[in-house]
Amino acid sequence: RVRHEKGTDIYVDALIKVLPNLKDVTAVIAGLTQRKDADFLKALQAKIGAAGLTDRILFLGEVPATEVARWFQWCLVCVACPRYEAFGLTPFEAASAQCALVCSRTGAFQELVVPGISGELVDIDDSDGLARALAEIMGDPARAVLMGAAARERVSEKFTLENEALGIAEVYQSLFDTARLGG
Repeated sequence: RVRHEKGTDIYVDALIKVLPNLKDVTAVIAGLTQRKDADFLKALQAKIGAAGLTDRILFLGEVPATEVARWFQWCLVCVACPRYEAFGLTPFEAASAQCALVCSRTGAFQELVVPGISGELVDIDDSDGLARALAEIMGDPARAVLMGAAARERVSEKFTLENEALGIAEVYQSLFDTARLGG
């Protein structure tokens, strides 16, 4: 979604700082904008227009689920900078498509991203830190490719369906054991 909670404004602010120095980079923002967030989107578009970057920061709208993987294959870096996220599937999907990651320090992102290896973590609401991370990663495409490969390796090793099933089974087993012991 394109809304304040997802940090789209933080991303736009960072892009406005970094894109003038990265002439070959185009940024895309995907996600549905709900009616209640229409003014938020218009303000972002106005800010992008004032910066002269309308042709380099593109809003895709909602991407059909069948096309998400293809979009990630076209991207070098995935940015997820929400102000809060309990889990957040997007960076995990991007990592499986070998995108380098730049994520805010929230939710499970801190378990996925290994700073300097598979991407970078930035503080919540830190557009300057996000701009620095983007400039570093996008300014060195070869390094970004290596980070993307490391992100795919990490997600493939640590976040498999088998690991998820084992974790859920452990929780249930713990609950059953507690119930058996009368706890």
